[in-house]
Amino acid sequence: TAILSHLLYSNQVKFRSFVGGIMKGFDSNYISTGDEYVIIEADEYDRSFLALDPDYSLITSIEKDHLDVYDDLESILTSFGIFCDKTKKSVIADRGHPDKNSSPLSNSAMPDHYSPLYDDVYEFDIRT
Repeated sequence: TAILSHLLYSNQVKFRSFVGGIMKGFDSNYISTGDEYVIIEADEYDRSFLALDPDYSLITSIEKDHLDVYDDLESILTSFGIFCDKTKKSVIADRGHPDKNSSPLSNSAMPDHYSPLYDDVYEFDIRT
């Protein structure tokens, strides 16, 4: 979220951004240069991200985390699948790396209409 916000700011795009932490160079977790785009760092912790209806989603990781809210990895993947279904235009998601602490994104948790972009990054075109 912070990197995307910095890129948009540097290219003078009109946007508002809510980031999970204080950004260097901005001394804030909020940037507002206009209303063309809104960027939100959504948290899956309490499933509150399921209240969002985004046009685009960027998922940078899915981990076996927040097990006090989710029963297991499968229920986390199910929630992310619901989130992807709610995304109006497209989703870009990093599947993760099995040799690290993140879990690979399960194709079964994602919509059937996806197209691979790279080895570890997939785009899901929700409109097709």
